[in-house]
Amino acid sequence: LEIEPIVEWAALSDKMATKDMSHPLANGMEIYTKIEVDLSEDAPEGAEFFLAATRDGVFTVDGLSSSYASSDVLRGERIEFENREPRSEGAVTIRASGRGLGRIFIYKADRTSTPGHSMVGKVSSGMDLVKLAEPGQKLAVKVRPERIMLMGLALKVAEKIVEDRDIGFEIEGYTGDDAVVVEQMPVTTMQIIKEGKVKVTTIPANRMVAIELYDDLAPKSLDYFRHVVGLKEKPVGPLPVYFVYENTVLFKPTISATSYKEILPENKPTEIVRAGEIGVTNQAARNAGLVGVKLVDDPKYGPSGEKFLATNIVGRILDLEKLRDVKEEETVYVLEVR
Repeated sequence: LEIEPIVEWAALSDKMATKDMSHPLANGMEIYTKIEVDLSEDAPEGAEFFLAATRDGVFTVDGLSSSYASSDVLRGERIEFENREPRSEGAVTIRASGRGLGRIFIYKADRTSTPGHSMVGKVSSGMDLVKLAEPGQKLAVKVRPERIMLMGLALKVAEKIVEDRDIGFEIEGYTGDDAVVVEQMPVTTMQIIKEGKVKVTTIPANRMVAIELYDDLAPKSLDYFRHVVGLKEKPVGPLPVYFVYENTVLFKPTISATSYKEILPENKPTEIVRAGEIGVTNQAARNAGLVGVKLVDDPKYGPSGEKFLATNIVGRILDLEKLRDVKEEETVYVLEVR
């Protein structure tokens, strides 16, 4: 008869997580550098949601308990419930309803299944790193399969990607040398792999506008802006032109924003609005949520045509010349430069 001790993780007192690459190492140390996640074929929408949340190669830890680490990167975004399974250690789930909608969880301990959580994947390596994590830290993550996101890419680059992954390719739209991809169908990586093909919509590069967003100056306004343009989960989003007048271009996003009850004043201009700055009308004016851009400097009115007190500046257009000839009812696609 042989007896062996079972060492619980909580009993390991000498443990730490650090981003200090110069931290001295000692014999016997175990080092964990990343987590690896295998996505579920039974949750294509949820898998894509997780891929979007980790598109920079990191899982941001915003919440922590004895049983899970959670991320709020896409909190508030709607996600379909697809797959109910027990929340065993390593399970990756997304809150699909109720409080905390869109929050992503990685479970450190076994829990029963619940209709509020959709199971989208499983940590296959690196659970020790999850258990060491603290709020505010970012964990390097490798996800399988890799995301197939062609939107925002030059057509030639997109063709090479699908060719390398043995995926069928269909093009609808412009096919010139400067063509760029603005839509793909299916949208999700798991469905593309399952069907073995993808159809893309393309436009000339001069109809895709690069933008820089001011996360440090207008975080709450950008939460709204990225939502209505679709930039939370995709690199490119549509902005339909609503009205053009006197060096001002107004856009009216089509994505519903019912969850955004108000747009509080934030990063208001003071002396002048520069050409190319992107403005969102805040709740101080009737047309809250309207998006606009000025083609010239303006010392009196904001990009969305409102006075400064009703204007939130959220970013700027990097190639403003592309907007000088846009027409009403045309759709401009914006690419966030990250």
